[in-house]
Amino acid sequence: MDILDNVNLLINYALNYLDLDKDDIIYAYNFIIHKIGISGEYKYRKVHVKQNDLYKIIFTFKQFLNNGTSDDTINEILSFLTPKPSQIINKYHSFNNKEDAFNYFYNLQINNNYIKKEEIAKNIIIKDKKSKYKIIVTINLSKPEKDNKEIAKLINNNQDIIYPKCALCIENVNNFKNKKLDLRIIPLKLNKQDWFLQFSPYSYFYQHCIVIKNNHEPMAVCLDNIKALFDFASQYKFLFIGSNADKPIVGGSILNHEHFQGGNMIMPLMNAKTKREVLINNFNNVKTYLMDWPCTTFKFVSKNKKDIINAIDNFLNYYKSYNNKEINIDCNYSTATIIARYFNDKYEGYFILRNAKTNNEYPNGLFHVRDNLQFIKKEGIGLIEAMGLFILPPRLKRQLKDVDYLLKNYAKKDEIYAKLPYLSEFLPMVNAINNKEVKSINDYLIKACIEILFDIDIFKFANNKDKTIDEFLSLYNKKEG
Repeated sequence: MDILDNVNLLINYALNYLDLDKDDIIYAYNFIIHKIGISGEYKYRKVHVKQNDLYKIIFTFKQFLNNGTSDDTINEILSFLTPKPSQIINKYHSFNNKEDAFNYFYNLQINNNYIKKEEIAKNIIIKDKKSKYKIIVTINLSKPEKDNKEIAKLINNNQDIIYPKCALCIENVNNFKNKKLDLRIIPLKLNKQDWFLQFSPYSYFYQHCIVIKNNHEPMAVCLDNIKALFDFASQYKFLFIGSNADKPIVGGSILNHEHFQGGNMIMPLMNAKTKREVLINNFNNVKTYLMDWPCTTFKFVSKNKKDIINAIDNFLNYYKSYNNKEINIDCNYSTATIIARYFNDKYEGYFILRNAKTNNEYPNGLFHVRDNLQFIKKEGIGLIEAMGLFILPPRLKRQLKDVDYLLKNYAKKDEIYAKLPYLSEFLPMVNAINNKEVKSINDYLIKACIEILFDIDIFKFANNKDKTIDEFLSLYNKKEG
């Protein structure tokens, strides 16, 4: 394809998918040829173009540019063709309902390649069809693996002289330094405070969005943010929204800026059955259930938003004061993962109990992934994974091919281990498959991720988990009675 033909294809694409006005065709053409370093007279020709043609356009530009800055150049061009933030915000608010507005914004961020649809499609997805939990395991080929110690360092760093202060700050819009020229946001009011909505460029699930506070302030699991969660759920009734815990090990990867994550997906936790209804004093308009889920989770349900907020906040305050030395629960390290949604004409709140305590025996966390499973996942288990959707690191794609080779050529195992010594870390997986405890690598990954959910359970050291939970609830009701 001639490069001018590719430029013409891109302009047709922008007219169809990026709201480029026909009166801006020459304006756009001159910018594009300047950025790619060509010249020549241009006569617009209408051609048929599909959304997926974007990736063919990008590939052709990369071949033509053939240099280390091609990605940056293409990003600048697509950002230039994307409507300005004010134009997007005005159009967003012109829709009659939130769902249509949200879909418009989501599709636009796919169309300008901020959401990496082509790369996301390469992720490996493994569905649990055997256990009652029906978890989902993904190997995300674009998400870098982070160490818990690296995440913890971010909390107290003095970032006053850095602009923007972190990857979530509102100042990232059209920021050349962080290469987020194609990022766009929608302002929100939640709990009478300023927040904004954007999408994750490497979506973990359908319409994976991030809701971020305008002010750069640390994450906090507290009443104000419970109110913000349910404000969002009441405005966007087709989405769920959740807050990571606010401590290292059990929280998200960016703890220095308050934010939520949500999207248009029913997570495995939401499909889980309830074990039983439990009594929570003083909240007659709120039903509370203990979920049949590996890590202890309570589900709150009410038609009244104020009542469910107060019930969850009350429960949070109690849990943050609860100590049980026998099972290693120290309230100084207690926090929670809280998820909100509006479903079947009622508000639902999922409350996952978390604790970030460490000691000499468990330097990575008492309620963290056990050592012999960290070859699969060493990061903290955050909001999304606690709900049953695992995001495993990209290294596993290569490593699991080596494991498969080892299994098929096990007679030469000594030779293979000598050549690929890191495979010794995968011995638990290899032994489980060879001993027919599981049938395949995928079955092992499902089993291991379910075990990880049991690892993060705060009652895992109890001799009788159900009895301990009953005692925990009894103390709560005595306190509130």
